[in-house]
Amino acid sequence: KKAYRFRMFGDHSIHEERNKLHNKYAMAMDMVKMTCWMEWLEAAGSSSIWEICSFISQPFSD
Repeated sequence: KKAYRFRMFGDHSIHEERNKLHNKYAMAMDMVKMTCWMEWLEAAGSSSIWEICSFISQPFSD
């Protein structure tokens, strides 16, 4: 909220703090996604190899 409130003041310290928190959150999300994916791959049996192949061969999306 503070970053929005001070949006007219680009040099305000709140913007730097917001960017640091945003980057920290993004890195944490990437780590969780990677960990989840690796755990799923390690637990996958031979019957789910086709699922893995279809996930890998699909184009990226959000």
